[in-house]
Amino acid sequence: MPSVAFSGSFDISKDATLGAYYLHTANPNNNVPGGIQFRVEEYKKPEFEVKVEAPTKPVMLGEKIPVTVIAKYYFGAPVTKGKAKIKVTRQSKSTDWHPNGVWDWFYGKGYWWFSPDYSFYEGWDKWGCGRPHPFWYPRVQGPGEIVLEQESPIGPDGTVKLEIDTALAKQFHGNQDHEFSISAEVVDESRRTINGSGKVIVARKPFRVFAWLNRGHFQTNDTIEAFFNSQTPDGKPVPGAGEAVIFKISYDKAGKPVEQPIEKAVLRADEQGKATYKFKPLAAGQYRVSFTLADEKGHKEEGAYLFNVYGKDFDGKSLKFNDLELILDKREFAPGDKAKLLINANQNNATVLLFAKPVNGLSKAPKVIRMDGKSSLEEIVLTQETCQYLC
Repeated sequence: MPSVAFSGSFDISKDATLGAYYLHTANPNNNVPGGIQFRVEEYKKPEFEVKVEAPTKPVMLGEKIPVTVIAKYYFGAPVTKGKAKIKVTRQSKSTDWHPNGVWDWFYGKGYWWFSPDYSFYEGWDKWGCGRPHPFWYPRVQGPGEIVLEQESPIGPDGTVKLEIDTALAKQFHGNQDHEFSISAEVVDESRRTINGSGKVIVARKPFRVFAWLNRGHFQTNDTIEAFFNSQTPDGKPVPGAGEAVIFKISYDKAGKPVEQPIEKAVLRADEQGKATYKFKPLAAGQYRVSFTLADEKGHKEEGAYLFNVYGKDFDGKSLKFNDLELILDKREFAPGDKAKLLINANQNNATVLLFAKPVNGLSKAPKVIRMDGKSSLEEIVLTQETCQYLC
């Protein structure tokens, strides 16, 4: 069913009755109702305000966060006789970033991201970037872990100072970034209550480097363009000099990756934190492109990306993949285009059933693909009748 959007505004009468209201909408074509509830209340100007002052830049995981709660009357004097109830909660926070795409507005940020998550690959959790979840993916997140609750008298200057220690978060949740939320409820001498709040990002790294390629997979002798973006956990660009390295990957008898550097180049990330690099792989196989950047303070961070190069007699038998990978060659397609779908499996000579997306609950018979090795390249002609999404 196509979606319909519209906007508008209306004025609430000055003598409107206070209380709950419901704005009702209906589409006469399908008789599907909709609406939203809101309240009309009398505005009462608060006599004082509460601010939570905390670091505006991300804090490194393991450090202490200085926080100041400030309560001040609007006529300028501090709130001196009162109490502040302060509560601090911690939640995990993703600092992953994905480049803009033409259809972000419809499919969500990073809809085209080619690379699967290679969590089995040693070091990927340090330099890799996970695939984005689509906007319809259920994100269940609880209220957060309470790390501090206290009630403190307000000082003569109208402030309460405290420190939040992130050492425990580093000890028990050191493999992720965090967001600490601070809320303060201040009650003055006249028992008036005003709330204030603030948030601080607590990250494992001072900045991250993200890497991606112009296509999903390649043929030997294709020109590959690699892109890099370096930024702080709150999205500020990080310029600086660094080194790009192309590694060819093999695996030892224990299944651990062995990387052989085949090409290196000195690059500089510009004032927007961006850099690019072009290269041509001469042999089929699995590769990793890496960029290690040093900022003005001497911090070094690496971002990298795994990809595949398809060529003559390439079967992937000696390589390692996820249980099943579907990798398209381009971001978007038009009717009549040929989609080149690279199928990887972590089992030799696997049988894969390739379905087009069902329409009205019905799907055509799948294409049976009997792989010779672990990798197979399939071409699919996309028409108006053929869904562009494959499963």
